[in-house]
Amino acid sequence: MFKQISQKMILGVLIGGFSLVILLLLVAGYIGLEKVAVIRNNAQSLVAQDLSATDLIDQIQREQAALGWVFHRMARDPETLDRERASSQLAETEAHMQRLVQAVSGKPQEKLWRDLQDTTVKFAAEARRLLAMETIPPTLSRELFRLNGQILERSGTIVRANDRDNVQSQRLIAEGSQQLVSRSTILLGCCV
Repeated sequence: MFKQISQKMILGVLIGGFSLVILLLLVAGYIGLEKVAVIRNNAQSLVAQDLSATDLIDQIQREQAALGWVFHRMARDPETLDRERASSQLAETEAHMQRLVQAVSGKPQEKLWRDLQDTTVKFAAEARRLLAMETIPPTLSRELFRLNGQILERSGTIVRANDRDNVQSQRLIAEGSQQLVSRSTILLGCCV
């Protein structure tokens, strides 16, 4: 009825147990390395995205400054406005916006950038229309005011969208870290 426990049986059970523990540790190590790689990729993506967003926001601010210069000079002191410089600023801004839109081509926020570019082109066209007049009216067209407001609004929308993307990336990194901790804890519990 009772089998006698031999050293061979004990050795077999010990080898089996240690093999199982080693196997579990290898699985835990593999999962840990896999999650570390995912977290590293997400962190690199977040940093790259943040740098890209910072660069694009800086470029938006430069374009806003150029358009703002034209807008304010036309509104406050149209008699002394350097029309050639204003036209040059408008042309440079349009060309730069075209390059920015090309830079974000295929990315999730491309439509937002295209909307900003369209509004910039409309602003430039209206500003050129006013610059072509012999005397710029002291009360600029309502359209120029409206378009200036839209440029500011669309720029803010792009900034907020970039912030949302950064928050999403940070959330993914936090989730990956939490999963790593949970799985490692479970596997460690199994090993003990």
